[in-house]
Amino acid sequence: SKEKITVIPNGIDLDRFVPQPLRYSPDAPVLLAMGRLVPEKGFAYLLEAMRLVCKVHKMGMRLILAGDGRDRGRLEKLARKLDISDSVVFTGHVSSPEKLFKEAFALVTPSTLEGLGLVNIEAMAMGRPVISTWTGGIPEVVVNGETGLLVPPKTPEALATAMTLLLQNPLMAERLGLAGIKRAQRCFSASAMIGKTISVYQGAYKA
Repeated sequence: SKEKITVIPNGIDLDRFVPQPLRYSPDAPVLLAMGRLVPEKGFAYLLEAMRLVCKVHKMGMRLILAGDGRDRGRLEKLARKLDISDSVVFTGHVSSPEKLFKEAFALVTPSTLEGLGLVNIEAMAMGRPVISTWTGGIPEVVVNGETGLLVPPKTPEALATAMTLLLQNPLMAERLGLAGIKRAQRCFSASAMIGKTISVYQGAYKA
């Protein structure tokens, strides 16, 4: 007989990531990116996209890039080369990411290779729309057009288009963020994981 396999998504403690009203300042919107500064996180493509977005949205826009890693120097050099250093803030490692989520209008995760992407779940739990890529397990977390926007990896132009779309449509961003809260709590909370695990065991016992 064929084995039955049930996939149970990772659950995280969402108590730290309490939903917050979406922060939108048309004069100085803040986009957030967070993760290890390594090639597979795709941050170089995000900086390329940021250069394109800054041409359209010139009023005080900022990208906060939180995290550290071996690529930090290369990324800082790239930001200078693209002439966007004044619009990009490298924070280094952060111990309280929820504080950055609170200030952000949206999270951007331009990964070229990713398992699940826990930072996307954390952002959704706080009501932040997510702009990410069609790679790895990300589409299982971020529902395109429902809780965020997905683009092909390694495509700065598509990334810039998605970023500009949200910046120009705050009501859309708010709708995506509210849907993200519901999805995070329903599918990716620790309690949801425990409930699904118990359900699988009960089903196996009855079988």
